[in-house]
Amino acid sequence: MQLKFPRVILPLLAIVLLAGVARAGELPRNLRYSFYVNGEPAGHAEVKITRTPTSLVFESDTRVLTGVAVIALESKTVVDPGTYAVSEFSCKGTKGDHTVSCEARVHADSAFGYYEMDGDIRDKHLKMRHPKTLLFEDWLMEHEILFALTQARSEQRTTTYNLLFPTSLAPAEVTLGYSGEVLEEAGPRSMTARKLIVIIAGAEPFESHVNPKNGIPVYMRFPTSHTEAFLDEIFGENPTTYYTTKDKGQ
Repeated sequence: MQLKFPRVILPLLAIVLLAGVARAGELPRNLRYSFYVNGEPAGHAEVKITRTPTSLVFESDTRVLTGVAVIALESKTVVDPGTYAVSEFSCKGTKGDHTVSCEARVHADSAFGYYEMDGDIRDKHLKMRHPKTLLFEDWLMEHEILFALTQARSEQRTTTYNLLFPTSLAPAEVTLGYSGEVLEEAGPRSMTARKLIVIIAGAEPFESHVNPKNGIPVYMRFPTSHTEAFLDEIFGENPTTYYTTKDKGQ
């Protein structure tokens, strides 16, 4: 899933289909995603969603094998239950041979926190450009979920947000837009999903297929790295991957 950054940023060619998004109380409590790289199993992520009187809390446990390196992260993201605005984030774990951890606090026009790798701790305070900030960390599905939920509330066809990479506290921008529908073939759980296009500044676009009933992504594809993420509830344990099918010429 790791993003690759080309020299030319591709424009977003998307038309939004405005639709309602699930209220916080309708979101599922537990989700499990399976990762595939080049059509082969690569790991999984488990996401727990809890509602408190003042917030929605996303907690995830992610484990991925990329080549010979193992990524294992435990994370927590706290958002407003009405607007999905991020207020805080923390994570800890390993990336290959390195230990990592971070904490971030996000306000309307600023973000601050620290990040650590192998005991080297650094802190930052950032002034943000846009009124709303989203987070993105490779392999963390709660951030993909929040992309979908946030853009579903937007009144604009495409929307550009601040983006924060929390394990480096590096700022960027992300543009989101829904671009029609796509059929997800999953036997009795097949559905017509909404296609969300995600463009992180300087990176190749990727797509997320979103359940229109609850606003949760059921499938994601990252073309540059040939990575896919499947929601187990819909696709089961052995999904048909895009890259396996493509290689077979089907």
